[in-house]
Amino acid sequence: MDKFRMVKTFIAVAEAGSLSAAARSLSEPLTNVSRQMAQLERYLGFTLVNRTSRVAVLTPEGQDYLLAARNALDELEYTEARISERVKGHSGNLVITAPVTLGRSHVLPVLNDFLRLFPKVTARVEFLDRSMDLVEDGIDLAIRVGKLGDSGLLAVNVGNLRPVVCASPDYIERNGEPVSVAELANHDCVVFNGGFGDLRWTFRSSSLGANSVRLHPRLSVNAVEAAILSAEAGMGITRVLSYQAHPSVVEGRLVEVLPQFDDSQIPVHMLRLQRRQTRSLVDKFVDFAAPRLRARLSDVAQALSARQTIADS
Repeated sequence: MDKFRMVKTFIAVAEAGSLSAAARSLSEPLTNVSRQMAQLERYLGFTLVNRTSRVAVLTPEGQDYLLAARNALDELEYTEARISERVKGHSGNLVITAPVTLGRSHVLPVLNDFLRLFPKVTARVEFLDRSMDLVEDGIDLAIRVGKLGDSGLLAVNVGNLRPVVCASPDYIERNGEPVSVAELANHDCVVFNGGFGDLRWTFRSSSLGANSVRLHPRLSVNAVEAAILSAEAGMGITRVLSYQAHPSVVEGRLVEVLPQFDDSQIPVHMLRLQRRQTRSLVDKFVDFAAPRLRARLSDVAQALSARQTIADS
């Protein structure tokens, strides 16, 4: 009796919804599928599915057994992959998604280091400023910015970002530096449509509370790089995330303003499927990448803080 084969046949029947559909998915004769189901039920001593002419409906016992069977097979496959990679060396393909700017500036350098360390590993990266479905889109790992919903995914925090309001030194020299949130209403603003709002910016500070201002944008764009370039060109004040503003602020092309009015923290997470649904290669990359991403985002925060200290002195 091949119990392993019978269990796989049962899972196929449960997922396909009928014995004939399971037979097609397994490329097995229908008689084989029917015989294996009967043998498994006889061995267990209870009925797993109620069969009709067209469908196979799980019994309550079948539902419990299906969950246990899937978990057992997932655990076995995971263990096989982990041992194989330990013996043969890590190999396989990683599929990762991340926001465009964060991906290019921080995720990609870490991934490159990982690929250099494991020459048998390949990777495909989707840089997109929208969320992808890990299951439907075949994604191993997603980098997400912002608060997480109840997705059932495993999440590892790799740092926090904060909003940064900034303008070019030339703009500030010509128009003056705002000293309150309300003053932004009288300034030219460059608004990134996918960011903090088109017409209203809200600021939240642990010491100063919440402040909002209605804007009259001089320019609205749908790409954060365009907002930063226009701000550097002196077109107005923009508001982006800390890692997006970091190079321009550190190199002096932009100056941060009103930092005391918003100290809110925006989390960054690495997301993956539950452990039994992932491969050990994914876990290996998470273990490698998480502390490195955390260090890179910490460096961004420290650099912006140091720059602000210099500006205030």
